[in-house]
Amino acid sequence: MQSVNILCQIIPVIEFKFCNLDVLKDKLVSPERYSGLGAQKDLPLLMPTSNLALDNIGSALSRENIAVDAPTVYETVTSPCLQDNTRSLDSTLNNILVFFSPSGAKSAIPLLEKNILDSSKIIAIGTTTGDALTSLGVTLSGVCPQPTPESLLDLIKPMTHGSS
Repeated sequence: MQSVNILCQIIPVIEFKFCNLDVLKDKLVSPERYSGLGAQKDLPLLMPTSNLALDNIGSALSRENIAVDAPTVYETVTSPCLQDNTRSLDSTLNNILVFFSPSGAKSAIPLLEKNILDSSKIIAIGTTTGDALTSLGVTLSGVCPQPTPESLLDLIKPMTHGSS
């Protein structure tokens, strides 16, 4: 972003808090109870997850008759510094707010002042995050099709430098 004169301010909106590590440890000390890559399908696959994990992978594996043991080992929580950090945003600037996850959007949007939301362009990384922002009443300026710096730059460069 610096190479095209775009100033970035990174505001952490979520953190990960570990939990149930004793459960995970008990499972890890007994690897013979689980299958590995390319190993026996009659043993469950150990797949540690978050409290917000969608069950897409587990469901797909189940359809293939692969059992999954998916203990929750971390929780996604709002950063304790989020409210203070959002106060540093200046509504007189041409802000572009980029959201990388539905949980980040759900944490940040309620804390952002209306004037910041109204005066900023809002970008989502991916359609799932875009859907989360829309469900929170946010009008999107764009959805980044790929989670890459190049894709994000392609999307926001015309917003900052005009079309070229």
